[in-house]
Amino acid sequence: KQWYQRRVAITAGDKSKEVDLDERMIFLEFKSILPSATQKMVPDTIEKAKLAPRPRIIKSHLPMELLPTQLKIKTPRIIHVSRNSRDVVVSLYHHFKLLERLDLSFKRLAMLLAKGYSIYYAPLDAHLMSFYNSSYPRDKILFLKYEDMKRNQDLEIKRIAKFLNRDPSQREMNQLSQHVSFSNMKSTPSLNKESRINISKKLSISNPQGDGLFIRKGIVGGWRAYFDDELSKIFDDLDHRIENATGLKYDM
Repeated sequence: KQWYQRRVAITAGDKSKEVDLDERMIFLEFKSILPSATQKMVPDTIEKAKLAPRPRIIKSHLPMELLPTQLKIKTPRIIHVSRNSRDVVVSLYHHFKLLERLDLSFKRLAMLLAKGYSIYYAPLDAHLMSFYNSSYPRDKILFLKYEDMKRNQDLEIKRIAKFLNRDPSQREMNQLSQHVSFSNMKSTPSLNKESRINISKKLSISNPQGDGLFIRKGIVGGWRAYFDDELSKIFDDLDHRIENATGLKYDM
């Protein structure tokens, strides 16, 4: 999702590579995830969002029903990004190893996620349904899939730009595509969550044995190196529930 977040920030007009992405795009519930962090380490992110200069970009992993009730009154634009469930659990596994001191095997975490349990942000099917089946005005919400960006980056950037009432020139499109390329983002410290990783280490949360980079591979289908037949069958059931409830189908 970090990859998509950068595209949204740049399309909205932010071209700085030096400013940490969490400064440009405020993570609404971040303080609640790290309640033991001092105010200096992690300021109150809800208050920070309130005071941020307009236009604001605020990100969240919360389902629709847990987002501020003001959304339904003011109806700001929402960009919703999702990814196939198998690659999601692989990404979560490495995220939790790096930032949450995870002490579970990959298979155990995957089984829990498929059953609706996780450290946070589960169950996945109900989370997706909260947006796809909501009464939020459809012209104010843009649904994107990670796999579509991987398949045709320029087309998805144009969709984001149109949704945000932006009309980038071809030269700007070329510059933007280069700037938000996966390899470029992976080599940029401000986009690779180095400040977040350092906070976790100070709080003795981060696992020194975990993968050292927040942005890892960004490929579609990486789950095949982790899943056995048993897990695949369990996630087939999860994917059927998601498709039946939302109509969502993903490249695998």
